[in-house]
Amino acid sequence: MKHRRSTKLCQSLAAALALCVTAPALSLSAQEAQPAPAPAQPAEAKVATPAKPTEAKVTPPAARVKLLSAGAAPRRVLQYAFRAGETAKAQIDMTASVGMKSGGQEMPAVTMPTIRYLIALGPIKKTAGGFLVPWHAASVKVTGDANPEAAKAIEPVLGYLRKMKGTYVMRPNGEVGATTLDLPADAPAQLSSQAQGFQSNLGQLTSQFPAEPIGVGAKWQVATDVPADEVTMHQTVTYELKTLTKKGGTLDVQIEQTADPKTITRGDATTKLNSYSGKGKGSLDVLFGAPVAHFDGTIVTEMSLEMSQGGKTQAIDTHSAMQMKMKPMGSAKAAK
Repeated sequence: MKHRRSTKLCQSLAAALALCVTAPALSLSAQEAQPAPAPAQPAEAKVATPAKPTEAKVTPPAARVKLLSAGAAPRRVLQYAFRAGETAKAQIDMTASVGMKSGGQEMPAVTMPTIRYLIALGPIKKTAGGFLVPWHAASVKVTGDANPEAAKAIEPVLGYLRKMKGTYVMRPNGEVGATTLDLPADAPAQLSSQAQGFQSNLGQLTSQFPAEPIGVGAKWQVATDVPADEVTMHQTVTYELKTLTKKGGTLDVQIEQTADPKTITRGDATTKLNSYSGKGKGSLDVLFGAPVAHFDGTIVTEMSLEMSQGGKTQAIDTHSAMQMKMKPMGSAKAAK
């Protein structure tokens, strides 16, 4: 019984990780992200009118940009310049593996199915402060050799994510401004928090540049405090400009994450986050005239939890790895 519970927990953790590569702390609420069963209706009850999607305005975390080195001459201020009416598609593949220790027992890492998102963006509109980018999930599915049990555990969440859509404002330097997010009205509350993390990641389909002129070899940091359910994660991304042309550039990416200790109580269940840390790296190829970049990276995280319910407490230590691959897939139809 304990082994089955551990397997289910690992699957839930990985499912949450697969939703948002920069917010793994969401796994604290993953077990509650399943849709509640619909109540039985009387035989003569009328079918209710489907609920309209709910729209939430999301305030993106404020980014703190710090230039570490301006790089070699020639230098210039880097900015994006999208065409009005432009559309694009982003294919994002996420593969998570999770291992855990609990009660003196160690469970080998479980590799979850690869989740493939196809995100349609546009048509882009120019605004006074930059660009308004509508988007919707064209498809969300499991790919590759998926473990049937693991795929089944993830599917209820994917059903809601397939209905996601929203907008975000992107300034010429890559900073993300106001955003909106639409989810089905019957989506679980915890899923809304996870989807908002995914929405924040859409703004990272490109890179944020410093305000100063830079050249090859330049280094800068972008620090954010990312809300993830009831936990705030502190993330610092360090970029190094490896190549630069008129049309774009190649960047090395280093990621560091931490989270403050936090206790979350829901009903008679309590989850205490004792520690969380993450480190990652990758490579990013950007085009200044395109809203989607090429990215290939991995992040490894360590998390220590205590879960209490019914007078029993269980300590859980997890080790997880997330691989993310992103690439543009050409133009897209207008967001629905």
